[in-house]
Formats: sequence, C-alpha cells, structure tokens
Amino acid sequence: MNTYPLAHTRLNVSRIAYGCMNLGGSWRHTPATLEEKNKAALLIETALEQGINFFYHADRYTRAVLLAESRMAE
Repeated sequence: MNTYPLAHTRLNVSRIAYGCMNLGGSWRHTPATLEEKNKAALLIETALEQGINFFYHADRYTRAVLLAESRMAE
C-alpha cells in the first residue's frame, strides 16, 4: 500500500485509516474478555499485514475510558 506524508510531521502513513472504535470490546462497564482482546490483536495484525499503519482513535470510543487505546498498547 502506498504511504503519504502526514502534514507537519515526519511520518508516512497509509492512505486508509483504521477506525479503532471496536477494539475496546463492548460498552459495558467490565474489563475486556480474553476473546475480545484476541479479536482486537487479530484485527490490528491483519491491518498491518495489509499495509495499514494509520490507526484512528477518539476519546469517545468505548465509554471514553481508553479501552481501544489499551488494546493497541497490548
């Protein structure tokens, strides 16, 4: 996949951004299950294999408690 310079940075990113809303599991107030964590890891791995290196996070994803971001960190 072609990459493009990200304005005002030295980064080159994929033309497609992966929206990470579903990576944190459900919207319930319990920790993500092992199944949800494994699914997130597979989705991230697949995106990277396809050349997607631009992941979009929003503070509103999964109850605004950084669950989607936590999946990326794992």
